[in-house]
Amino acid sequence: MDSDQTPLINPSLFEECAQNHFAAADSRS
Repeated sequence: MDSDQTPLINPSLFEECAQNHFAAADSRS
């Protein structure tokens, strides 16, 4: 069960990180 939940949370966290990175880049620009 844990193994199945890990991959589900991973992409969610990755997306949030990517959004934060993009937002920071936009702010710099």
